Amino acid sequence: MNQVKTLKERPDLYQQTLRLVERSFGSPSLHKIEIDFYPLFQAENWEHCFIMINDADKLVAHLGVKIRQMCVGDKIFPVALLGGIAVEQEQRGQGHFRNLFQEIIKKYESHVTFFLLWSEKNTLYEKFGFHEVGEVFEAKYNGANNTVCSVTRLEQLSSFAQDSIKNLHALAYEEQYAYFKRDYNDWNAIIKITSAELLFGRNDKNEITSYALKNKGMDLQNIIYEWSTLEILKSQSLGTDTKIWSPLPLDKDFDTIRTLFLGLAKVGNLRLFQSFFSTIFKEQLTLKSRKESFQILEYGKHEYSVQEILEMTFSNSRPHKWPIYVSGVDSI
Repeated sequence: MNQVKTLKERPDLYQQTLRLVERSFGSPSLHKIEIDFYPLFQAENWEHCFIMINDADKLVAHLGVKIRQMCVGDKIFPVALLGGIAVEQEQRGQGHFRNLFQEIIKKYESHVTFFLLWSEKNTLYEKFGFHEVGEVFEAKYNGANNTVCSVTRLEQLSSFAQDSIKNLHALAYEEQYAYFKRDYNDWNAIIKITSAELLFGRNDKNEITSYALKNKGMDLQNIIYEWSTLEILKSQSLGTDTKIWSPLPLDKDFDTIRTLFLGLAKVGNLRLFQSFFSTIFKEQLTLKSRKESFQILEYGKHEYSVQEILEMTFSNSRPHKWPIYVSGVDSI
């Protein structure tokens, strides 16, 4: 009979787990899962990395969970990010993924506001209550590249310079978006993602005044997914192939190429999600749960499906709400 353990309980299977995930993702040798997804696979998170082991003590599957706190104004909501989902090739089609996935969802769903994962297997995850949500606007700069910036990695900066980046992040996002809180440990984990490239600009006093993050793993090559000001996106250092993933449409200097979805989401604890919904809509809307649907009290007796409510919650195209932002270094 298969058993579910954590990497904290079975650290001897850590390297095997990494290689399983890399094979499942088809990662080239130059991309390392333990670097690209350091916040998920760091030792401090091993109690949330679940492995399935068969009777012969062989690794069958892995599913990782990273608990993050989403800030919306002055409120904070716990969120479960899911990643590193993999099943050994010869063990597929036997229900192992379903059993592991359902067990982990059940373990966390009363404690988190919602679950969020990233996958193109929409049909598969819909069976477990996950739905496409949100928008990401892919754009390219169409103007003159008239600024210059430096290119490095966060870990190569001094502690003082790293603090400047943290302050710029706070100024850019904390008053404008629903975003994932970054405490000391979160920033330390992000700094360890050395596949992420840092671009930054300085003023005449040699102070860092802007920054952007580009690249990470296979899926974010030549993508800028976090920045402090639009000026950094007009730099000569970006390269002609660079695209920008933005939570909102950019100004006239940028051409929107296409609109992607943010991720796949599932409601967790109902009380927490109802509070999150009201907070996202700046306390203007109240969500009431029905048996298998929802009502918005301010909109009368019309009933909404779970999918419709999730789409409404995460859409940044709707007015009078907090836009939701998830950086590429926060995703797993």
